[in-house]
Amino acid sequence: MAVFSSMLVWGGGCASRASALIAPDVAEAIHGAAEGELIPVILTFPPLAESGSTDGGMVAKRRWAEQTQRAVLELLEVRQREGRAARIRPLWITNSIAVHATASVIRELEARDDLVTITRDRPIALPERAPEKESP
Repeated sequence: MAVFSSMLVWGGGCASRASALIAPDVAEAIHGAAEGELIPVILTFPPLAESGSTDGGMVAKRRWAEQTQRAVLELLEVRQREGRAARIRPLWITNSIAVHATASVIRELEARDDLVTITRDRPIALPERAPEKESP
């Protein structure tokens, strides 16, 4: 799964850090959401600085993701029991969490200082691969 995000500021002018955290399409979805409607989003956390490890830093990346995501995962589990979040999927390789959450939960996440972006989780259509040429 590819995750594309940007730190786009919506609302014009001088926006707060929190409003810069939410991508414009998420803000639009929140504005138009019905009470209790679950919106699919990707919560992105700060990346781990690159290391020169021989395993490509996979062990360090997994540990970093577990450490940085722990508090948000605990919050989301509570919100899931309340029926305000679902389909929580930690994605350690990108240090992000995919989740379906209500507008109120997204606003609650927006106030946190441990997230980098909140973007819409949408299917991404990949171009078809060209047929491979046969070797002589």
